[in-house]
Amino acid sequence: TVTSSLKFGEPFAAYRDARSDFVDMQLGRLGAKPEYPSLVEEPLIGNTYGDPAPGGKSPSSIGVSRLPLLTNSLQGALLFGKAFDIAVSANFGAGICYPNSPLEGDFAKAHPEWIKDRVWLQYKYKPVREHFLALYEEQLKTGAKCLSLDFGRYPYVIDNAKLPTLFLSELRRLADRYSRPGDKVKILVRFPVPGVSGENGYFKPEEWVKRRLVDFIVPSGVHDNVKYFDCRPYIKMTRGTGIKCLPDLEGGVSISWPGGALKRVKQYYDWGADGVYIYQSDARIVGTMCSHDGGEFRRLISKLGSTQAVNAMVKDISEKNASYSRGIYFYFPLAYQSCRIRIWTEGFSPEAVEILRDGKLMNRYTKPAPPYIVGKEGYKNNYPFIGQPVNIEVRAKVGKRWFSQKYHIKNIFRSTH
Repeated sequence: TVTSSLKFGEPFAAYRDARSDFVDMQLGRLGAKPEYPSLVEEPLIGNTYGDPAPGGKSPSSIGVSRLPLLTNSLQGALLFGKAFDIAVSANFGAGICYPNSPLEGDFAKAHPEWIKDRVWLQYKYKPVREHFLALYEEQLKTGAKCLSLDFGRYPYVIDNAKLPTLFLSELRRLADRYSRPGDKVKILVRFPVPGVSGENGYFKPEEWVKRRLVDFIVPSGVHDNVKYFDCRPYIKMTRGTGIKCLPDLEGGVSISWPGGALKRVKQYYDWGADGVYIYQSDARIVGTMCSHDGGEFRRLISKLGSTQAVNAMVKDISEKNASYSRGIYFYFPLAYQSCRIRIWTEGFSPEAVEILRDGKLMNRYTKPAPPYIVGKEGYKNNYPFIGQPVNIEVRAKVGKRWFSQKYHIKNIFRSTH
């Protein structure tokens, strides 16, 4: 239980062991109550609710509200970031109002005329942007040297392509006011790639790079969708600009760890990425219900900053797989229609892979492409087969032989996005 800002030393010691270069600390989301003692917006105090498991109920907790009551999150993070030589960025999600819940912010309650669908504050209104900038300025006054904006949580606040660039230009001006020669306040932006629900062609990183509005870009899939996107265009647009491209890697269950994560990081580095941004990395580094023990993953993640180490680990896994693991593996940790069933083959390299749903061919691959995806990426291709049992058969060809593995899914739940 966090009862003092000194408790932040424990997770930062874990980040140090994982050789993290920086920690992106979420302090709130536009429209919601912040999670620090803000003077701009009343912080979260009292009971609140978390995300439900598929088909389950939302858990309740007073733990989150103890943070603004007993600590200052950013102050604690900056203190131990300096002690452990880890940079800290002050992060806000782009927006969600959480209507009729303990998280709903007073600003959102007071201005329903600036909200779309009761949930999304609209950036086209200048007072909304000024309110958001005031939250960021609090972090600069506290000592933040990097500001972070996450359009992945959530992109629906944006309804035209001019608004992200408009707000980032205003945020850049604010950051420059607090910069000094040789001590620039940097900006990181995470944004959804095409195919993600709510992206709609509204996010223009090439414009942000051209105008030097940001210092780091983080192209990302969202909601376990479009996780295996091609990040080469983003790497190319930043090359020679001094702006770093850090493609997103899920720290939760959306990607299989360690093998799937290692192979994805290798792919990023082969393409020329400057590094990797691990979203919700505390799930692996600090240790949660997801990982049970962060020690194993801290050791793994500590190697991800070295292309040589990543290449060696992937090579070792590939060479040894056939001796201890040979099979067709199914990965579908979140049973929602917006998520994707992914298939891995280990211990052999098939010449062709066929995926059938209820006896009908869905996908056929003739080139190695692990993971093999059931269906297609992108929210427009969300699974239509929901609320019913689903049978998946995977067939892999090696020489003249076909190997088959069948899986039964009891139910796939409807997604809200």
